Amino acid sequence: MRRTAAALTLAALLVTAGCSAPLGLTSPDDGTNRNPDAAPDGDADRTIRVTASGTAEAEPDRAVVRVSVVARSDDVATVRDRLAANASQLREALTEAGIDAEQVVTSRYGIQQNYRHDPERRPEEPQYRGQHAFTVTLENTSRAGATVVTALENGATRVGGVEYTLTEETRRDLRNEALDEAVAAGREQAETAANRTALSITGVASVETAETSVRPYRVEGPRAFTAAAGDGGGGTTSFEGGTVTVTSRALVTYNATSGN
Repeated sequence: MRRTAAALTLAALLVTAGCSAPLGLTSPDDGTNRNPDAAPDGDADRTIRVTASGTAEAEPDRAVVRVSVVARSDDVATVRDRLAANASQLREALTEAGIDAEQVVTSRYGIQQNYRHDPERRPEEPQYRGQHAFTVTLENTSRAGATVVTALENGATRVGGVEYTLTEETRRDLRNEALDEAVAAGREQAETAANRTALSITGVASVETAETSVRPYRVEGPRAFTAAAGDGGGGTTSFEGGTVTVTSRALVTYNATSGN
């Protein structure tokens, strides 16, 4: 279910005469150089410029699960071998769970010095730490919880979070809905400005759209995955997803003339 709401932000409301002179201002001469055939100042072209935003909301239709395989050892080769073994186990388990290989992508891989290693103060801390992080993209958002459980039971040692977001098609549709709301809100504000300054809007001079922002719903933090980590034996962990909000902004310049 989608919900669309106009969230107007009047960032700029300008009424100008000619190119840049403020409304009502004329050239500082005595009138001797004025063209007698020129139209009165009240008939000069003016513009009204407004900035407005619109929002649209929808239930997410894509979930992104981030998990990592972590290994520690005093030997780099051992870290590398453990990462490879656990990563293979993880991929195989996800494939058996019905997740295609192209849905599982490496997002980070690295082996480095363990900053917690201290031969005197922390001798139990291995010298090296390696991490192989994966991003799992799901079109069925209800499978996010089960995917986390599968990962933790098969080599993954850390969950980076679950992000509920939108597919490209849905994002594009919501962007257009939000943009429609922004333009409509801008028109309403421009009409108000015109009425208060004795002007009439005659058309649109230009429209600029700002970058659209998407606010996904995220599940993250150790507490969120505590149940999943201890939910062995094919648990049914699930996460409550919220709505995803898309915001579009528009800068519209209207042509206007004197209402007299």
